[in-house]
Amino acid sequence: MGAFYSHLVFRPPVPPSYTQEDFPITWIETKQNTVFPCTFIEESNAYFTLLFSHGNGEDLGNAVGYLRQLCRVLNVNALAYDYTGYGLATGKPSEEGCYANVEAAYLHLINERNIPPERIIVFGRSLGSAPSIHIACLKPVRGLILVSPLSSCIRVVRPKLHVTLPFDMFVNIHKISLVRCPVLIVHGCRDQVVPFSHGLDLYKRCRVAVDPLWIADGGHNNLELYHREEMVERYKQFLDYIIKCPFGGAQVEQGASPWKRLWRKEKEKQTKKQHEEGSAILNSSVEGGVSERRKMGRVERVAVDQSLQRNSKRYFHFRRKNSRTI
Repeated sequence: MGAFYSHLVFRPPVPPSYTQEDFPITWIETKQNTVFPCTFIEESNAYFTLLFSHGNGEDLGNAVGYLRQLCRVLNVNALAYDYTGYGLATGKPSEEGCYANVEAAYLHLINERNIPPERIIVFGRSLGSAPSIHIACLKPVRGLILVSPLSSCIRVVRPKLHVTLPFDMFVNIHKISLVRCPVLIVHGCRDQVVPFSHGLDLYKRCRVAVDPLWIADGGHNNLELYHREEMVERYKQFLDYIIKCPFGGAQVEQGASPWKRLWRKEKEKQTKKQHEEGSAILNSSVEGGVSERRKMGRVERVAVDQSLQRNSKRYFHFRRKNSRTI
């Protein structure tokens, strides 16, 4: 079952989209004794370095062109790598292999590139969200960016599933709450590959979440094509935000108390607003679509603005009460 399931999940390009001569390649060995290629993109005077994990159905060759443009615009360095069984990497694709790849890539940045954890931002797209969340749980990093992330593999085909099956893979929905660094999530509301509900569920469970970027007409493979400027602008805001945040354990400890106060203030503000709106409704006339009925000896006025009710239920307008605005 496991091998058959893995065959359905992983879709590496065949043949690979690149050769060893296309761009500089560094070979890294994993704890599973497999080797995989990575490439380092360097920008002058860059402070942050992205640890980039690409999506399914693509390899290192597909990611390098886009990543070079992104590094140039954001003025960051980047390390991109291939998963086991993808591109020129050896071995067969597996969940454990992906985790071993990202762990080895992280250690390469720390030990070989001498890049401190406070300058590392983990960036994962689609399937790459799984190794990105995994390494952000295990190791200290400055920030986490997830584009079209999945909550788990089974939930991709069964979005309304509320339980985790024993054979499920990449169960990000249980790991995301362990991530202590700031998290930015970008997802298209019309994504037909990884439903938008995945990004929303992960956002709800984030410990330290900034305001996400929900792209109303965005799909799965067209975000960078049609919404690149909007996404790049949000990335810049995210970088400006996290550089001002404390790093490591102090980040969570110092951020906990202010966030609780912020949440209470927001809750008090909403309660006051609801009270004022309720008073306005009670004092309004019957005109304007307001119906009146008696219940338990008290007068209730019920607004019948159906359009307002529908808009309030549109789930892609959801925003966490304690989401950090950047």
